[in-house]
Order: sequence, then C-alpha cells, then structure tokens
Amino acid sequence: MCHTVGMMTRDSWKVHLNCPACGVVGEADVSEDAQPLTPQTGTLTVDRVSDGFRTRTLGSSMRTTKFECVRCGMVTQR
Repeated sequence: MCHTVGMMTRDSWKVHLNCPACGVVGEADVSEDAQPLTPQTGTLTVDRVSDGFRTRTLGSSMRTTKFECVRCGMVTQR
C-alpha cells in the first residue's frame, strides 16, 4: 500500500537570463509546488542563479519575480 497524502512534488525549469544593458547571459533554476488538485499557493523558489545575476524580487509567480545583473544593476530580460 502506497501513501502519498501530504507528499508534495515540485515542477522545475530553467529560466534564461539576458542583461539588456551589458549583455551578460546566464540562467536560473526555478521550482514550484505541483499540486494539480489544489489551487496554486505561490510557492515559487529560485533554487540557483548563475554567477553575474541575483534575485531582485521573489514573487509568487515568474510574472512577478525579477532578476538583476550584478555588474550593472539592470533588471534582466527572461
């Protein structure tokens, strides 16, 4: 018998980052809870960011999450 109640799975993906000002490129590994039977709870996590970038604002979704170029401080395109 397998019990999965209370276990959470996570969806993960890579986000490609490109600084529009100085041209630095990199990526971020991002994940969030994957619960198909319940509404999203805004559990987005940035697991890793390439050297040269940092998370400026961690939002509840990728739409509200922003990354910043360490070299010039510009918000990056993704």
